[in-house]
Amino acid sequence: MMMMVVVVVMMMMMMMMMMMMMMMMMMMMMMMMMMMMMMMMMLSHVYKMEYCYYYYYYYYYYYYYYYYYYYYYYYYYYYYYYYYYYFYCNYYYYY
Repeated sequence: MMMMVVVVVMMMMMMMMMMMMMMMMMMMMMMMMMMMMMMMMMLSHVYKMEYCYYYYYYYYYYYYYYYYYYYYYYYYYYYYYYYYYYFYCNYYYYY
């Protein structure tokens, strides 16, 4: 029983670590996107039409990664609760 508790806790910690890493990656990506958009804004004075095109292009990708991140967030959230209830079911089953 104690071994199972340790395994579940380790899995939860791993999932939390993965979530944190993904959040960090997303933050970095968003910062990169923002920097690109800032650069495009600076270049917009010279290339008006190109700026408009690239602006929507990066805007689209920004939201794509945003929803991609949330998809994985809820995916791991679901598994976290799945193991949580699984652990409690076994706990009440054995005791």
